[in-house]
Amino acid sequence: MKEMKEITSKNEDINERATIIEEKMEGKDDDIVDKVTSTIVEKIEAVDIVQKTAEVVIRHIEEKEKREKRKKNVVLYNVPESSQNEVQSRIDEDLSRCNDLFENSLRVKECRIERVSRLGRPREDNRSRPMLVQLRSEDEKWSILTSARNLKHETNPEKKKIGISKDLTREERDAEKRVREELYEKRSNGEQGWYIKNGKLYRGQGTRSRF
Repeated sequence: MKEMKEITSKNEDINERATIIEEKMEGKDDDIVDKVTSTIVEKIEAVDIVQKTAEVVIRHIEEKEKREKRKKNVVLYNVPESSQNEVQSRIDEDLSRCNDLFENSLRVKECRIERVSRLGRPREDNRSRPMLVQLRSEDEKWSILTSARNLKHETNPEKKKIGISKDLTREERDAEKRVREELYEKRSNGEQGWYIKNGKLYRGQGTRSRF
């Protein structure tokens, strides 16, 4: 960010100098003016390219950092919220629900929860907010996601409607949305054999990915 500010400052400085030079060149030979102006324009364009490149690099680094922070997380949907007044009591209840779900419904025994939290503000309609669950390792996260299919055999109706997904960044969510829309469009046009795997579209025989 510091380098970005320096680049922007230099760009503004070049523009300011260009204005001063143009004022001083009034009345001078047109060929000289054209050469000076061309040089100034080239320098401004070079700075613009560097600035845009720096912005792209910074966005890429920030996105990578966001994904790194989320790599051990899963998000649970439709998990009932605690009615306890104390914050710690609500957290303890969420932890208890998660442990019960993972061990008894998903049958994932070796799993340790580092942290749980509810996403967003409490809803006026009293619907349960999504729950963010941070696990001890990325392997445990994939164990949970892979075992999520066991919920379809759950006899408890409250547990059966629970959804589990990766903790995605906005960029990842937008990318998945585009892929789903593209798949829907192809199927609507009668194109058969398309499926999503690892966030990309493929055609032919293959194993569809839930994620």
